[in-house]
Formats: sequence, C-alpha cells, structure tokens
Amino acid sequence: MEFRDVPDLLLLQSVRVVAHYCLPKDCGELPHVPRQLDAFLDSFSTDWTVLTAYKRFKSLRCVQYVAARAVPEIQDPFFKRWLLNRTVEIAAIRGDLATIRWLMESYLPTEQVANVMEVAAANGRLETLQWLYDHHRGRVCFGDVEMCGALENKHQQVVDWLREHAVPKAERRNDVLRSAAKAGNLGVVQWLCDGFGMDASDVVKFAIGCCQWDTARWIIERFEISGLALDSYFPARHGKLSFMKYLVSRDMGVFYPGTLKVSAAHGHLDIVKWLHAEQGVSLTIDAMREAAQNGHLEVVQWLFDANGGVCDSSVFVGAAEYGRLGVIQWLQTRWSGSCGTSAMDWAAHGGHLDVVKWLHLNRTDGCSEKAMDKAAVNGFHDVVKWLHEHRSEGCTKLAMDGAAGAGHLEVVKWLHAHRDEGCSTIAMNHAACNGFFEVVKWLHVHRSEGCTTLAMDLSARNGHLAIVQWLHQNRSEGCTSAAMDKAARHGHLNVVKWLHSHRTEGCTTNAMDKAAASGHLNVVRWLHYNRSEGCSSVAMTHAIAHQHFDVVLFLHLHRKEDFPLSVNTTMRLPLELQQWLLTKYADELSGCHFDVPKVDWRPHDSIRPPPIVPLPQQCYTLTCFCMPDGELPHVMLRLNDFLDDFSADCTIVDAYRRTSSLGFMQYVAAREDPQEMNPFYRRWLFNAATEMAASRGDLASLRWLMESYLPSEFLTKAVAAAATNGHLPLLKWLFETHHDRGYWGNTELCGALTNNHGEVVQWLRTHAVPRTECRTEVMDAAAGAGYLDIVKWLHDEYKVSVRSALSNAMSNRQWETSQWILENGELLMPWINWDQPAKDGALAFLKFLHAQSIGSPGYFTLQSAAWTGQLDVVKWLYEELGVTLNPDAMRKAAQNGHLDVVEWFHQHGCEGCDDATLSIAADHGHLELVQWLYEHGIQASGTAAMNCAARSGHLDVVKWLHIHHTDQCFGVLDDAATSGRLDIVKYLHEHLNANCTTSAMDGAAREGHLEMVQWLHEHRSVGCTTSAMDWAARNGHLEVVKWLHTNRTEGCTTWAMDWAALGGHLDVVKWLHSNRTEGCINKAMDNAAKNGQLAVVKWLHGNRTEGCTVGAIDEAAANGHLNVVRWLQQNRREGSTAIAMTRALMRAHFDVVLFLHAHRPEDFSFLGTTFMRHSCVELTQWLLHNYAAKVDGCEFEVPTSDWRFNEWCAKMNLQQAREYDASTWWACESASLRLDQA
Repeated sequence: MEFRDVPDLLLLQSVRVVAHYCLPKDCGELPHVPRQLDAFLDSFSTDWTVLTAYKRFKSLRCVQYVAARAVPEIQDPFFKRWLLNRTVEIAAIRGDLATIRWLMESYLPTEQVANVMEVAAANGRLETLQWLYDHHRGRVCFGDVEMCGALENKHQQVVDWLREHAVPKAERRNDVLRSAAKAGNLGVVQWLCDGFGMDASDVVKFAIGCCQWDTARWIIERFEISGLALDSYFPARHGKLSFMKYLVSRDMGVFYPGTLKVSAAHGHLDIVKWLHAEQGVSLTIDAMREAAQNGHLEVVQWLFDANGGVCDSSVFVGAAEYGRLGVIQWLQTRWSGSCGTSAMDWAAHGGHLDVVKWLHLNRTDGCSEKAMDKAAVNGFHDVVKWLHEHRSEGCTKLAMDGAAGAGHLEVVKWLHAHRDEGCSTIAMNHAACNGFFEVVKWLHVHRSEGCTTLAMDLSARNGHLAIVQWLHQNRSEGCTSAAMDKAARHGHLNVVKWLHSHRTEGCTTNAMDKAAASGHLNVVRWLHYNRSEGCSSVAMTHAIAHQHFDVVLFLHLHRKEDFPLSVNTTMRLPLELQQWLLTKYADELSGCHFDVPKVDWRPHDSIRPPPIVPLPQQCYTLTCFCMPDGELPHVMLRLNDFLDDFSADCTIVDAYRRTSSLGFMQYVAAREDPQEMNPFYRRWLFNAATEMAASRGDLASLRWLMESYLPSEFLTKAVAAAATNGHLPLLKWLFETHHDRGYWGNTELCGALTNNHGEVVQWLRTHAVPRTECRTEVMDAAAGAGYLDIVKWLHDEYKVSVRSALSNAMSNRQWETSQWILENGELLMPWINWDQPAKDGALAFLKFLHAQSIGSPGYFTLQSAAWTGQLDVVKWLYEELGVTLNPDAMRKAAQNGHLDVVEWFHQHGCEGCDDATLSIAADHGHLELVQWLYEHGIQASGTAAMNCAARSGHLDVVKWLHIHHTDQCFGVLDDAATSGRLDIVKYLHEHLNANCTTSAMDGAAREGHLEMVQWLHEHRSVGCTTSAMDWAARNGHLEVVKWLHTNRTEGCTTWAMDWAALGGHLDVVKWLHSNRTEGCINKAMDNAAKNGQLAVVKWLHGNRTEGCTVGAIDEAAANGHLNVVRWLQQNRREGSTAIAMTRALMRAHFDVVLFLHAHRPEDFSFLGTTFMRHSCVELTQWLLHNYAAKVDGCEFEVPTSDWRFNEWCAKMNLQQAREYDASTWWACESASLRLDQA
C-alpha cells in the first residue's frame, strides 16, 4: 500500500521527513522501517513531559505525541496539574492559542488553570484573553492582577479590554493602581480613584520612580498631598529640574548627597547648582568623581571652583579609568596632588591609549606592573605594545595568564615573543575553563607550564566537551571527581556521559545533589541509572526549595534518602507541589510554613455551611455530615458534654493559638464564668488573644474580642502587633473605631520599620507621632532598617539623639544612613569599628570614614573583608592605606573559598600560603583552593588537612588529598560516622585503613543513622557502648534502638527511658518498657513534665511505679506548662515546693501563677533584691494585690516607652529606682503602696 494510506501517526518532524522522502514509494517493501522509527520514538519520548516537549520545540504535535506516550510515573494527578499550568503559561507567553486550547480541552479538560490570565495579559495576547473569557471563564481567575502586567508592558488594547471585562477585585486594586502609576497610565489611575474611591497617595513614589511626571503631578494635586518626603533621585537623574522645584513648592522634596551625585553623574549642571544654592546640599568629592568618570567637564569645573578647589586623587583616577582626557587635562592645570601609579594603571585597564600617552608625557607618577597586566587581560594589544616600548615597569605572569583566560590569543602570542615573564598553569586552566580552545592548543605547543586538573574540571563545568576530550588525549594531568560533579550541576549531560565512559575519577553524591537543585532531570535520571554514588538528602531538599517538581517526583520514586526540612522553614511553592508534598510527606513538613499568594477562585455562597453554635471542626464535621438529621439526639448531647469537659481546661488564648478559629474561641468564652475568673487574669487573656489576632490580621476575631468579650478594656499589645506584621487595614480600623483604647504614639513604628512595612510606616508617621519617651527607640529602629527619611524627620523635627542609632545602623549594614548620621548628628568623637563595613564590602563608606578621619582600620578589618571575598576593599586597604597583609586574613579568605582573594594575597607577598591555610580550605570543602595551594608548593604536613576534610564530610577533597599526599588520617572515622557520611566512612576504611573507636557507632546511633550503624557492625570490630542505645532513645530513633537490641549485646541504661521521656518520645518509652529490663528512675516523669510532655507523664503514671519528685511540678511551672501542672496536682501526691511559684512569677507565666495560688499551699519568697525582668502590667497588678509583703524590696523592669505602665507604677506609689533609654526600674516598698488606686 502507499505510505500516504498509513494512518497519520504523531511523529517528530525529522522522522516524518525520513518516512515521507527517504523511503521508497512502495513502502510495502520496507514495513519494518516505520515500525523501527515508531519504536525509537517511544523510547526517545519516555524521558519527556509535555512541558519538556513544548519548551524545546514549541510544537503542539510534539506535545500531543509525548502526552499520548506518557509513562505511568508522570501520571501523578498533582504533577499533571503542575505540567498543565507550566505549559499553558509558556503557550500564553507566545500567544499559542492552538496549544492552550488542546491543553485545556483535551489534556486536562476540567482542571483550574492558574496564572494564564496574568501571563497572557502581560504579553499582550488579547486573542488568548478573549478566548479564555468566552470559553473557560470558570476555570481561570479574572479580576485578579492580570491588568498589572498589561499596564507595565504598555499593552493598551489589553488594558482597555480588561477594564471592560475584568474589573479588579477590591483587594487587588492597590496592586493595579501601583502598576498604573509605574506605567504612567493616567487614564487607569483616574478610573480607579474616581470610580472606586481609591486613594493614590501611597503610589506617587512609584510614579516618580518610573519617571511618570504627569501622573505624579495629577496624584499630588488630586489628593492635595504636601509635606510627604519623596526622594528626588530619579528627577535629578533625568534632569527634571522643573519637577524638583514643583516638589519643593509642595514641601515634598528630599535631597541627599546622593541626589547631587546622580545629577552630576548625568551632567545636569543646572540641577547641581540649584541643589547647592537653593537647597543647601553639600558639594562632595563623590559628585565630582562621578562627573569626571562620565566626561562632564563643565560640571567638574563648576564643582571644583564652587568648592574652593577641593579635589582628590579619586577624581583624577576615575577620569583616567574611563578615558576622559579632556577632564584630566583641565585638572592637571589646577590640581597639584598625587595619584600614584593608579591613574595610568586604570587608564591602561580601560584601553585608553591616548590617556596613557598623555600621562606619560605630562605626569611623573608613572605606572606599575598592573598597567600591562590589566591591559593584557582586557585584550588591549596596542596599549600592551606601547607600554613595552615606552615604559620600563613591565608586567607579571598575570598578563599572559589573564589574556589566555580571556581568549586574547594575539596578546598571548605577542607576550610570548617579546616578554620573558611567561605564564603559570593558570593560563591554560582558565583558557580551558572559558572555552578558548585555540588558546589551549597554542599554549600546549609553545609553552611548557602546562596545566593542572583544574583545566579539565573547569572546562567540564562549563560544558566545553571538545576541550575536555582534547585534554584527555593530549595532556596527562587528567581531572578529579569535581569534573563530573560540576558538569552535572550545570546540566551538561553530554560531558557527564563522556567522562563516565572515558575517565575513571567518577563523581560524588554532589553530582546528583547539585543537578537536582538546578532542575536538570535528565542528568539526575542518567546518574541514577548509570552511576552508583547516589545522592544525599540535599537532593530532595533543594529540588523542593527550587520548585523542580519533575525532579522531586523522580527522586521520590527512585531514591530512598530521607530529607530534612528545618522547623519554621517558609517555602513559596506552586500549589500543585504543595498539595503533593502534604499528601506524601506530611510528617517531614511538620513545623514548615507555605507562603501562598492570595488568589480568589470565587467560592460559591451556596456551599458555605450555615452558622451554628461554635464547635471544634472535627465535631462539627461529624454532626453535619456523618449523622442522620435529628435521628441521634443523644449523640449530639454526648458531643456537647465532651466539649464542656474538653474546654474546662482551655482558655480563649489556648483555643485561638491552636486553631486560629473565632468560633472555637467563642465556644470556650461562652463557658467561662466572668464572676469567678480573676479580673487581672481575664485582662491578661484578652491582651494575649488580641495580640495574636492583630498579628495575623484577623479583624473578625479582634472585633469580637474588643466589642463582645471585654468591650471597655485597654489594648496593650494589639496596635504594635498589627504594625509589626504590616496589617494596615486593621490599624486603620483600630484608629478610627477604638482610638482611645490602644497604645498610639508608642513604639508601634519600630516593628513596622524593622519588617519593612513601608505603607504602615508612612501611615503611622502621619497618624501616630511617637511620644517623647518612645522616640529614641523608634530612631534606633529606623536607623537599623535604613529608613533615612524617618531618621531625618525625628532628628530635624524632634531633636532626637542619634547616639545609639549610629550603632544600630552600622550593625544592620545601613551605610547611607550611617553616613548621614555622622555628617549631621553632631556626635562628639564617634567611635567607629571598620570591621563591619569592610566585611560588607561598603567601600564608599570606608572611603568616607577615611576622608573624615573617623576611626581607622583595626587588626580584624582586613580579615573581615577577606573573609567575605571583598577584594576591592582588600586592595584599597593595602594600596591606599598601607594596611599590612597578614596570614590570618589570607586564611579567612580560604575558609570561605575566595580563591581570587587568596591569589591576590599570594601575588603581593603575603606569607599565609601554608599547611594551616590548606587545612582550613580542606575543612570547608574548597577543593579548587586546595588544588591551587598544592600547585603553588603547599604540601600538607601531618594529617591535619585529611582529618579536617573527612571530619567535615568533603569526600572529593579526601580523595584528592589521598591521591596527592602520602599522609594517612587517623581518628576521623568517628566524626564521619556520626555525621552519617557512609561514603566517606567506606572510603576511609577501604583506602586509608583509618581507625575508629566505639564513638563511631555511638555517634551514628545518636544521630539516627541506622545504615551507618549496620555497616560499622559488619565491617568494624570495635562495637559500641550503652551510650548508643541511650542516645538513640533520647533522640527518638526507635528503629535504631530496635536494631541495637536485636544485633548488639551492650544494651542500655535507665538513661534510655529517662531521656526518651524528656524528648516526648512515647513510642520509644513504650518499646523500652515492653522489651528491655533496665526501666527508668523518677527522673523520667520529672523530665517529661519539665518539657511539657503530658502524654508521657500520663503513660508513666499508668504503667510504671517509679513516680516522680517535687521537681516535676516545679519544672513544669517554671516552663509554663499549665496542663502538666494541673494534671500532676490532680493525679499525683508529690506536690511542689516554693520554687514552682517563684519561677513561674519570674518568667511571667500568669496562668500557672494563678493555678498555683488557688491550689497549692506552698509559700514562696524572693532572696534579697529580686529583679522582675519579664513583668507585664496585669501580672504586676495581681502580684501587688495578693502578695504585697512578699515583693517588698523587689524591683520591676518596665519599658521606658510603655508610658501607661510607668504612669500606673507612679500612681501606685512604686519608687522609681533608675531610668535608662530602654527601661525604667520601679522598687516596691509595700508599706507605702496605694493599692486603692489600681
């Protein structure tokens, strides 16, 4: 039959060409060929998903082909939804409506589709939007933020269509308004403000930041804005003097030295003059340097003359670096200072031969070897030749090394022919790294330095397979396991395969770990099927964190490694991946948080349950859905009885903390008896609950607490909590509805500043100016958060001291703020530690300090810069200030793997290249640095380097050291075993004959590494001690405990059950009770009570006879575990001592204090003068009313900013002992108290 009669199979285009044009017309003679092609395609597409296919080919037919042959493992419903959403997004970006239609109507025809509206709108795909609106409006999200992208990308047709068909929901209009302001779309801004009553005052800064001057003017005039501090950086940058004057006329212009600097940098002389003459902005060297670098001679001239001829070398050097010969020539006639060799060095670096020649003829400073080095590195052949012919300084090996690394072969050849400095192995290493094949081959033929293993390692990292193959065939240095590790990390599968087939070094677990973290599924899959190293838990952890769902799914199906997620980890993941994780790994996610964007999918009112008496959700579900209507009334009564009993020990704070449910809180409150409840305690509960509700932005709960629970009580914490968490609508509600019931003008600004809630900060600044006693604390917070406008406001208008603010600004790396404080704060002899700015790379700030003679470099300043790799700071400290290079600084750079810094230290004669540096680099896993040190003659002496690398788990370093050194390592197998690094333990055992002690198995058991324990049991003879099972039990590793019990004879001690109880590991406690005879002592129940493990306490009480001591209630009370204290009081006879009440008071556990007061007879006392550091107003009031004589002589610490608490203390006739900026201390003299005033 004719080939055209064969059914039209979905095939890749290349295969279709073969089938149509390369086979004989009478296809019947070769029927096996189409079958072979189809079989090939089936195999080829098994590793693909619809997302992979569309990314590579943008072909609907390829997507359909892959979907038709999808393997079962990618049929996970969450993963399919993820594939749908990601593929639809890409198709929407391209406007590929055919693919979108097939995905939504054939691939997954009922699924909700996220983000497609936003992506289509942002890319101007109006046809796609119309189709989605007409055919699938219920499956996508209209009225969200889709207009934002259309506005910012200037798709006006889309904007107009969305205005008509998808009006933004109320909660999204602020986002749209901000985007309209940024885009300068005045029509949309007016529509939102006039049509929906929106206030655009907060977005004017965005309009200005995006140079939308007309929009900004309209907003300012429409809302009659004045007095709002707006940074004038952008108007100054773009030369908009008229707009800057307009801002000043509205009392809105804010001008910093940076404003003058940016206007100078862009040549706006009129603005520079106006800022200085009209606004009083100081002229700075920084401004002159910026103008000089950008060639604005007229600005330089004016600044020079206006500032009395003040200039420094940085201006001259900056002009030279950027080739501004005219500026240099003008400065030469007026400035007589010296700039050293820097001017010509930097001119050569920039390739400005005319400047180099002029400096040579007209200046005597000359240059250094750096001039030719830098010119060579940057490929400026003409500059290199000229320097060679006219200057005598020459160059160093860095010239050819750098030229080779940058691919400048002609420069390399010239240096080889005309200079005798030569090069080092760095030349070929870096040329190979950067893919300059011709340079590598030329160096091989004409130079003798050769290369190191870094050449192949780095070329593999960057995917230069041809160079890797050539080095393999023509050089003998080879590579290390880092070659395959790095190639895998960067997704170069072809390089990985070639190294696997042609080299023996292999790889480490880093290969799969890093490939997974980078989302290279093809590499992860290939390594799994073809290599034995496997991966570590890092693979899954990082794949999840980087949202590589396809990699996560593969690891889940094919790997067995556990993966850790730290408690309180916050992850922002696609919805589908979140759902999958919760389904598969709920236990591992315990304590983690998901950051979920708000997307309104329009829930139908009809499915909302009718309001009923508030009940916990499980009981509500049972009564509503699991029982027939009205047929089982006795069950409802039993449920209600259960809840009454359940809620007897539960307060509104417990209820809200556990469930965040207003309904449950109301249920608990309905069963309180206000007449029996202590009024101080009830106020304490009220303030704790309102604080939590305000923190979460839960206006409904806050409203109920304030208007129904205690409708007249004062709020002590809610305002600050709302501000700290950025809940502006809630703050506005409190201000407008209950202004007189909250702390306003206290320190609420601090939390908003610290957490960068800018809108809240500006609102509070307008509505709640801090009181006098609070302003120092607010100033400190503003400085620490870098809110310079707030710092200026407090300093200029209220004369608040910046003494402590400077320290706060510097510790939080707010260098602009720090500089302003130093320039304007009138501080007397400020002491400045240079270490932090050096560590942070704040070179401009350091130069400012030096220019103003504020402080000087300390011994650790150079180390701090080197530690974080701030090479420019290191160079400046050495070259400009003459700081002595020291080995400690070099070692700090090595510790963090900053090879460029180490190389620089070495080139400048620092003596830090020694075995100590090698050991530090090995300890931190920096193999490239270890190799570099080795290349430069540093040999490890003794076993320190190997020990450090093995102890820290760096197998690649261990292997390399083993190959290149004869030293063995001793005593490190214990540490590697404790860390669970079985790969390292095996290597140490097989290749280095490393010894170990019982600490190896003890440590592995303690950390729960069962596989390690089993391997040590089979391959080592030293065994373990009873510590193995004791510690495994303490840390809850039940499987390890069971295995040790079955396979080892050492057993455990009573500590096993005691410690398991301490950690709340009830399953371990039960197993030890059933299978071991050691038992426990009374410390078990004491420990469990101390840590609040009530379930363990109850089980020990019911199943063991050891009991507890008075320490159980004492420690439970001290740690605030009221449920444990209550249960022990009701079920045990040991009781407590005075310690219980004393510590509960000292730690402000008001609920525990109240219970002990009502149920325990023990007296309590404070020895001498006791300082109550955690006091709250309600507990202090209660204590003075009930135990005035007991607290005679005690002192209570109250925040100085808490004016209401301090006023109450004075009213009660407490004696003010002392007052500091942060806190005030009040002494109690019981005889003079006025308790009737409380």
